[in-house]
Amino acid sequence: MKPINFSMEDPDQDDVMSKTSTTIASNLTTPEPASNRIESDKYIRSLEVIVEDGVSPLGGNWVYRGTPRTSVPSRQEILNDPMNNVQRIHMEAIGELKLQNYKEASRLFNAVWICQKRRKGSVHADSASALHNVGIAELRGQNFAAASTKFEDASFVRKQVLGRHHPQVADSLVKFAIAEVFLHRFDEALWSFREALAVQLHTLGQFHPSIARTYNYLGCVFIELNDFREARTAFEAALDIQRNVVCQHPENGPILLAAAATLCNLGFVYRHHGANHTKATAFLSDALELQERIFGTLHGSVISTMDNLADSYADGGLGIEAVECYKTMLLRIRAKLSEVGLSKEEAKRKVLLLAEAVVFYKMSRVHRQRNVYGAQIDALKMSLRSARACSTAFESNSENHRFSLKDTNHKNDLAVKFLERRLLFAIRECRERLEVEQLNDQIKEI
Repeated sequence: MKPINFSMEDPDQDDVMSKTSTTIASNLTTPEPASNRIESDKYIRSLEVIVEDGVSPLGGNWVYRGTPRTSVPSRQEILNDPMNNVQRIHMEAIGELKLQNYKEASRLFNAVWICQKRRKGSVHADSASALHNVGIAELRGQNFAAASTKFEDASFVRKQVLGRHHPQVADSLVKFAIAEVFLHRFDEALWSFREALAVQLHTLGQFHPSIARTYNYLGCVFIELNDFREARTAFEAALDIQRNVVCQHPENGPILLAAAATLCNLGFVYRHHGANHTKATAFLSDALELQERIFGTLHGSVISTMDNLADSYADGGLGIEAVECYKTMLLRIRAKLSEVGLSKEEAKRKVLLLAEAVVFYKMSRVHRQRNVYGAQIDALKMSLRSARACSTAFESNSENHRFSLKDTNHKNDLAVKFLERRLLFAIRECRERLEVEQLNDQIKEI
């Protein structure tokens, strides 16, 4: 799902890699839950299953055979005697993964892998599972090169021990391909996703949610390779499976969320590379409805999809619908601003102010397309006000904050300054156009 586009450039020039990475990364972490019409407890538990399905269970019988304990051992104590504490190390690694302490999780999973190799050798299913888990920690910690190596080795061992068509082989192949995507090695990712898909179809049947997810990954890789016909085919295959599952489980939050992501991907393909804005708006509208059922109306993903929908309306010449969509977005952004307040979560407040400025600017462009210059200049002025409020917020922290080129706040600060310059130019241009229009009206009266 593409976030709000701060670039204000031609949408066809958007960075597609960002979209692909966002789509794939959304399957590596738990999305922010929200109260909604779906039972939230069931939803959260189901999401935990999706997140943890990448971690292989501990293989083997690892019963503690050391000296009886009178107290809970420290981490250093269990690591000093790993062969007698493998089960505890594995569970603590999962705990660190949930706490997003990925470096420590990798260290603990690596200790489990060493123990498995010591007892059973390198070419064993349990050793491969332990190595796969090291890769999971590295992948979530964004150490993609290390993750790629771990998953590649794990899939190789699993093929040797379990056979090429075992579900665990597909698990490692999918994760290897994800790491390859983040390393921009798209040909390798495509090959691995296709191999994993063949295994999944052989072992899971035609309508399993995991197959839909792999089709979605394939679609994203095809976009990277500029093969939009194949991307559309892959996304449509994913959607067919998800619709079938939704019919059987209409209140399953993760399935609805996955279907919404696929609908957004299809909207992206039809809008940017099919020039079929009717289909794009239909897919995005359906995605928005599902996301609102899951997250409510103020979640960031919902607002991003609404932004894409409004842009699609505008691209298709439906200016009135686009403006209405932008107005709804502004109401929701302001509702989020009121939640944040003036003193809490300053970074989030700045981003929301920038988003508000961008939406007003986009609205002004729609007014310009419709030759409604008075409404255009009003929208531009509101955008400039929001941009300057955002700029003031950035400056208030600049004395205590050292920026770097990789710093998000610094990038947003540059985006605000760029937007301000464009707004001032657009306001001047709009005023000149209004003056010409008024002069023409006066001439007609004469």
